[in-house]
Amino acid sequence: TIAAATPRTGISEVAVRFEKPRVIAAWPMPACQAACPNGRIAAVMNVPLDEATVTDTTVRLYRCTNESCGRTALGAGPLDATVVACPIIPSSGTDPCATTRVGDDPQIVVTPSTSDVRNTSFRVVVTHAVTSVWEVPLEGLNYDANGDGTNDAYSWTFRTRSESCEVARGAVEPATVLLRAIGERVEVRAV
Repeated sequence: TIAAATPRTGISEVAVRFEKPRVIAAWPMPACQAACPNGRIAAVMNVPLDEATVTDTTVRLYRCTNESCGRTALGAGPLDATVVACPIIPSSGTDPCATTRVGDDPQIVVTPSTSDVRNTSFRVVVTHAVTSVWEVPLEGLNYDANGDGTNDAYSWTFRTRSESCEVARGAVEPATVLLRAIGERVEVRAV
């Protein structure tokens, strides 16, 4: 027979450190000089974002007046654009970002209101006001958005080409699937 230990009570401090959100990939790729004008503009994140902090004022798209896209070459102001925070793909139900998503990770998708985007340089600016679902601010800042000498945003530039891009071919993985029962399901992916 094992005797039960005497119960103990007390107080202990617990520290929780949430992972800081950062951009882990961007589309078009930073410094791309031949981006598809009909392609997606997205920043892929390492953690889910607080959707309320992802707006057209915290994430901005600029049409640059020259290829340098420096702070003085950002034109009259940000372009009108729809900005959406896409969470991780839901395991069930419908994906609210199914038509704009690029990959499976949490991301910010920017869709310009104008279709006149050929042969143009752009800068995307994601400010430090974007936070994770745990209210942790963005890190990995590489751009001084307000001109005060301190990096307060993540940013990248790209240039679009003159022709739209089209899919040359499509494929599904796996290429062959054998189902043996009515109602049986299998997941396939377009590649």
